Amino acid sequence: MKIFDKDNNLLAIIIKQGAIQDGKNFYTENESEFQVASFSLKNQTQIERHYHPQQNRVVSGTTEVLIVIEGKMEFEIYDKNMDLIAKEIIQSGDAIALFSGGHGIRMLENTKFYEVKQGPYIEKIDKKRF
Repeated sequence: MKIFDKDNNLLAIIIKQGAIQDGKNFYTENESEFQVASFSLKNQTQIERHYHPQQNRVVSGTTEVLIVIEGKMEFEIYDKNMDLIAKEIIQSGDAIALFSGGHGIRMLENTKFYEVKQGPYIEKIDKKRF
């Protein structure tokens, strides 16, 4: 599920564990600063050996992905004006990628999750509270 603001800017992508389709599923365009995909591959499927050579890239924002291991979280998703656009719940096995705008998070149960974002990360300039 993709969440957009009124100007069609991508705010978030939610991937529900039960909605992952067979194969490789990319949710972002190749031009996106941050890539998000899900995979559901058959036993013995191989992904060819590879590496990603170092590249110089220009990244203008901080995108983060949260993957719930156990529990349940509620997200408030805001546009760039900090107007509330959506409230969504994700739970064990689900993931959310936050691309732009703002967000608030509340645990609805004891929750364990991973967070992944690009770095380096300098909290004084990379996080503004509202």
